Amino acid sequence: MERCLIIVARDQPDLLAQLAFMYAHAAEVEVCFDRRQGEPWTGSEDQQDRRVPPRPDTDLRGYGFIVIPQP
Repeated sequence: MERCLIIVARDQPDLLAQLAFMYAHAAEVEVCFDRRQGEPWTGSEDQQDRRVPPRPDTDLRGYGFIVIPQP
C-alpha cells in the first residue's frame, strides 16, 4: 500500500475515530483533522468552468474526508 494522508472534516469526530482505529497499525497511513481555519475558498461561483476538476475542499465537505497520496 502506498503512503497516504487522510484528512477528516472537523465536524466529523466519529469518522476520525473510526478511520484512526481502522488504520492504527498501518504505518503508511496518517489520519488527522482538517487544521485549516475559516471557511474554504470557493472562488467565483458564477464563473465555474466545467473542465476544471473539483477541488479537494468539495470532497471534504461532501464526504467528510479526503485521501491524499504521499510521495
